[in-house]
Formats: sequence, C-alpha cells, structure tokens
Amino acid sequence: MSERTDPIAVLFADVCGSTQLYERHGDVRAHQIIADCMEVLAGLTTAESGTVVKTIGDEILSTFPGADAALAAASAMQDRPLGERLSIRAGLHYGPVLHAHGDVFGDTVNVAARVVGLANAGELLMSGELVAALSPAARVHTRWMDRLPVKGKREPIDVHRFVRTDDNLTVLPGALRAAEHRTEELVLVYQGAEVRVDAAQGFLIGRLDDCNLIVPESHVSRKHAGIETRAGRFYLTDLSTNGTYVTIGSDTVLLKRESLQLQGSGHIALGREPSRDWPGQLTFRCRR
Repeated sequence: MSERTDPIAVLFADVCGSTQLYERHGDVRAHQIIADCMEVLAGLTTAESGTVVKTIGDEILSTFPGADAALAAASAMQDRPLGERLSIRAGLHYGPVLHAHGDVFGDTVNVAARVVGLANAGELLMSGELVAALSPAARVHTRWMDRLPVKGKREPIDVHRFVRTDDNLTVLPGALRAAEHRTEELVLVYQGAEVRVDAAQGFLIGRLDDCNLIVPESHVSRKHAGIETRAGRFYLTDLSTNGTYVTIGSDTVLLKRESLQLQGSGHIALGREPSRDWPGQLTFRCRR
C-alpha cells in the first residue's frame, strides 16, 4: 500500500572513483571496498535519524525527517576518509514523497537525483527548497550557485552548494579585520534611497523583482549578491557572473562567489569596477 508523506529531506550520495577502483583491484576486491563504503554511509545516515531506503552499486538513497539532519549526514559523509582515492558527491531536496513497498517515489526523489547529477566529485549540492527548510544556523553553510535546468522540470531550479563557515571568506587589511563587538544595523543607499537590511532570513540584491533591493542594470545578475548575519555581524556574498567590488577606505576587493564581512562604511559596485558614472553602485554603513 502506498502512502504520501509530509515534506521530508531526500539525500542521494555517490561514491566517486569506483570505476578506477575496479580497474586497480579487480571485481571481487573492488566490490568489497564499495560495500564497506556503503556500510559507512548507512551508519552516518542512521546517526542523524535518517533512513536508508536502498543502495544501488556505489549510490545510497536516504530520507530524513528534517533538512538539518540531511545536511549534517551529507557533510559527515564528505568528511569521512574513504581511502583508495574515493570521494563523495551528494544531492539534497525537500518535499513530499510517496512510500510504497519499502521504496520512495515522486517528484522530490526525482529532483534529488537530478541535483546529485549536477555535483562534481567532493561536492554537496542542494535545492532551494532544501535550503529554505534549514535552520538559520545551518543555512550559513550554503551558497546560492545558479538557477539551472533539470530533466523533467519545466522551470529551472535554484541550486545551492555546501561550504564550511569560513570557506571563501575574504578579509581586507585594516578596517575589515574581525571586530569584537556586535553590528546592530546595516544601511544600504542606492540612488539616494536608504534601505535598512534585515538579514535574518537572507537579503538579496539583483535584477529580479523578488530581490529585497532591485538594481535593474545590465551588468547586474538576477540574484547578484546576498547579505546574511553570522554571530551578529553582516557578511556580503557574491552570487553573480561578473563579480562584486567592495571598497572600504583605500582598499577594494573583487568578490567572485566569495564572502566579505561588512564593517564601518564603504561602497559596493555590482558587476563593474567602481566609478562615479556606474549606476549599479551602492554605499553602505554599519551602525553599532
């Protein structure tokens, strides 16, 4: 009998490098190594209250009651040394599934399979639905990558990647060194209008109408940059094709899918180097 569930997290994980493993060790030994890997991945799944649905060759399919648990399990899979030049790629999605005969079916499972197919070896990717279901503490480990077409979906989906908290964090000298005190408010100024940033749920800048701050210029990406808070401080993350220039004092840095802590005051130029005649430019100030 089939049963449709409330939204859950679905994880696909592949062992990368298994083809070369069979070439190096032959069928019997390679098969045993992969089976041992599957046992390790299954243990990491159950440690986060997940359920192993099935394993197929060098791939495991698991479900989790919550998005945070799925992300924790997938991260643990990548952290666990496997040896033999093997690595894990993983894909996560969140939504309802259909349970039948000990297996899971439906659009959520299909999308999770498509997401892992987009990942490179050692990469953990997830859908926008999965990221939206994460707690704020877990969400800081994600970065929007792109809006990509996937087979079987009429519209592209938002794809995010997993990063460590301090990965891709650019720090400028002097004014941008980590502060000991808490930033209480961030104000952006665009074309003379002030916008106070509420980054608790994420703050997007770009051309799309659903961005929190819309900058309709040709060099600006649809979702160009995001702002979030970590430990009470504001961080800007470039999400764009052309990059984001941040100037504080005499220092200017180009961010390319990187993050930077915003302190004091300065300028943000979207998609082009800062200049007086570039309208895609903002100023910012942090008030403590």
